[in-house]
Amino acid sequence: DTAASLAVIVHTGESVFTIDLRVDFLRPATAAVFRVESSVVRVGRTIAVADARVLSADGRLVASGRGVFQRHLRILP
Repeated sequence: DTAASLAVIVHTGESVFTIDLRVDFLRPATAAVFRVESSVVRVGRTIAVADARVLSADGRLVASGRGVFQRHLRILP
């Protein structure tokens, strides 16, 4: 949720709140270190969609998710 929402915030400069979130857990998260990647899928007038992926240190996909966010108000200049 955090990685996907931050992708939208950086892209739009607006705060958002989550209206839907789907997460697929693909394997046990046993690594000590993880990398999280996120990307904006679509930004509409009021709704935005972003994906996030959690990878272990060796690059194996641990979980993936998609968030749907309501655009709220402008917070960046």
